[in-house]
Order: sequence, then C-alpha cells, then structure tokens
Amino acid sequence: MCPGGDTLNARRTSKASRKSGWNENFERLEGMLFGYEDWQNDWWIENLRKRGLTWGAALLYLAVTESGLAGLEDAGYRALPRLTSSLKLLCSTGEEPDDEGARRLMAAADAVAVVRFRVKIPSWTS
Repeated sequence: MCPGGDTLNARRTSKASRKSGWNENFERLEGMLFGYEDWQNDWWIENLRKRGLTWGAALLYLAVTESGLAGLEDAGYRALPRLTSSLKLLCSTGEEPDDEGARRLMAAADAVAVVRFRVKIPSWTS
C-alpha cells in the first residue's frame, strides 16, 4: 500500500457518507481502515453510545434567563427562546458539560439555568 493510503481511504469514506450521513457503519469502516481490530471498534462504538452521542447531531448547552426559561416551557421545550442578543453556546462530546464550561455559561447576565439540546449537523457538500 502506498504511504498515506489509509488516510486517503478514510477521506473517501467521509466523502461517501455525505449522501446518507455519518453512521455506525462508516465509523466502523474508518476504524478498520486505520488498522483497528474488530474488538477495538466494538469498544469504541459502545463507548460512543454510553456517552449519548448521536450520529449527525451536536449536543449543545445554552444559558437562559428567567424569561427565556419561561419561553422554553411555553413552547413545550420544543423551541429556543426568542433572541434578544447573541447566543453563547457550549458544545459537548458527552452528556454533561465540563464544570468550567457550565460555570462560564451561568456567568452570563441574569442566567438562571443551562438547557441542553441537540441540533442536526448537515453533511458537508464540498
């Protein structure tokens, strides 16, 4: 195999995932291309599941004011509050933000709570 072949194949895998989105099968294939054994891929994918990661979605945290929290409740927790300023978000690779990140969010003016939500990540098209 030529030098860098595994990296090239991983890029091709990433390109192929653009049509259907990244999923467990592409994650496993990429692991195989990088030389991981089946048990290592199994462990990694199970670890991702335990951490609550979702393929094609990002887990975000947002500090909200009392009125923002009331807006979320009124919307049945299905919409973000009306914007009155720019959002300060925290993106996490697990179910819980790190303490420092949550502390920084709560330091926002008049924040009373930190809410957690997921957003879909579009596939790259270029």
